[in-house]
Amino acid sequence: MPNEEEKLNEVSKNAPVDHESGLEPRGCTTEDSAVTQVVNDIQNEIAESERVGVNDPPQIEAQLTDQAEPSETIAGTENKLPNATCVASAPPATPQNSSASDEVLDAYVISENGDSRQEDTTQLDIRPTERSVNQMTNAMVGRPYDFQIELNRLEGTNIDLSLQSFADQVTPFGLSVSEQNGILRIEGTPNEEAKGDRTFVLDYTLGGDKQFRSTFTLLVNPDPKTLWKEIEPDENAPFKKPHTVSDRLVGNDFQILAASRRGRSHAQEGKFREDDYAVRIDPDNDWYYLVVSDGAGSAKLSREGSRLACHTAVEFLGFKVTELLEPKIDDFITANEANRPVIEKDIRGILYQVLAGAAFASYKKLEGQAETSGDPIKDYSCTLLIGIVKKHKGKNFLASFSIGDGAIAAYDARARSVQMLSTPDGGEYSGQTRFLTMKDVIGNASDMMSRIRYHLVDDFEASALFLMTDGISDPKFSTDNNLLDSFKWHDFSSDLLDHITLDADDADSQLLEWMNFWSQGEHDDRTLVILCPINKTGN
Repeated sequence: MPNEEEKLNEVSKNAPVDHESGLEPRGCTTEDSAVTQVVNDIQNEIAESERVGVNDPPQIEAQLTDQAEPSETIAGTENKLPNATCVASAPPATPQNSSASDEVLDAYVISENGDSRQEDTTQLDIRPTERSVNQMTNAMVGRPYDFQIELNRLEGTNIDLSLQSFADQVTPFGLSVSEQNGILRIEGTPNEEAKGDRTFVLDYTLGGDKQFRSTFTLLVNPDPKTLWKEIEPDENAPFKKPHTVSDRLVGNDFQILAASRRGRSHAQEGKFREDDYAVRIDPDNDWYYLVVSDGAGSAKLSREGSRLACHTAVEFLGFKVTELLEPKIDDFITANEANRPVIEKDIRGILYQVLAGAAFASYKKLEGQAETSGDPIKDYSCTLLIGIVKKHKGKNFLASFSIGDGAIAAYDARARSVQMLSTPDGGEYSGQTRFLTMKDVIGNASDMMSRIRYHLVDDFEASALFLMTDGISDPKFSTDNNLLDSFKWHDFSSDLLDHITLDADDADSQLLEWMNFWSQGEHDDRTLVILCPINKTGN
């Protein structure tokens, strides 16, 4: 069996030659004294190993912690391979069964001045030991966020945190980090860049040199508002309608604010706004007419149905109120004050001809349109809400008629009381209602009569009349029972007044903007018409 010196000679003899340079891999020339010195040093090292009975190469000690992995880079310039001008090509790879002398030989390099030295591998950059993974509560873009964790959940109380490094990770996403009384706090408002899965690492020590690391994972959900698309309808589709519309009409005693806007669900699908309204003030007798309609989502031409219904009803009211109701309004108010029940039949009879007549006129208009277009009348399905108001001899006369869902109500903010002037038509299932185009409704006289309401109000200075489609009533009141709750109406009117200056010239535009409020799961078209007193004092 060859001894260690023979192995060394064999390795040198069989080493590949760099034919371009003519150099052997282990020396500059065959007579270089530096090489001879290296060989002598190696032999002395081998002899020393045999003398102490060590047959394995020297063990390199590195300060490795549990689960740590050495860095891919070597720390410090002293650990870089020297630029040895006399070293030719790299030595061949050490065989699997190489002897101790081969391994010791490869641990040496030749420096520029010919000196040999052993590489120092004890300065490796060690990663911190991973201790825990902490799932933070989910966040949402644009909403305030606050997450807290007790530090003793990580390791204990004697923790030295690398807070600046952690802060550098969270700050770009709109968050900040602080530590006080053993509580680590991450707070702020996540920005758009934060959305998605985020991972942050917190390095710390326990009073010594050994480093540890805890990982924090955070899911930031996008702002739901940003997920909705604004898709334009087919430009070749019939009955085009603007996505938003608003009006402000001012009379002698009241003003009317009206606004309607396309819902997010319709914008997402590239549909037209299906709601509509029509309002008018009669300059000759100071009657106020308010009409609102919600086109059925299942009816392909309901956007035209709602438009025709509203404008036809307002036109009809203009004629019939002047013809039938205006001559009798003084008698009605006088009889009501005298508590004469006999007048009730007369009032309801005239209101039937005026209000139910307006609904029937709208129905006939849709029927004629369906015949002209060749479409079934159900394709024009829509609801219909009507309100009429007049101030006379210090009294305020309000009357209404409704088919379908939505709401008509008079709310007195001073008394915090509500008078419902409609009963929403609900079906067996959520979202079901009745429509103007249904013959079993429009052709039933007793049913039509039951849909008429009227109300006489002494003081209307702190009151308002509201007509709204379910795009407003559903998110703001949720249930039909809540429509009877005066506290809900107080909250509703207060919300409006927080966003709208009623006497402003652009009050209708403010109303339209308010109607863009966010309510999860409620993204239908929204239409709201308000009649309220004019602030004649300027207060």
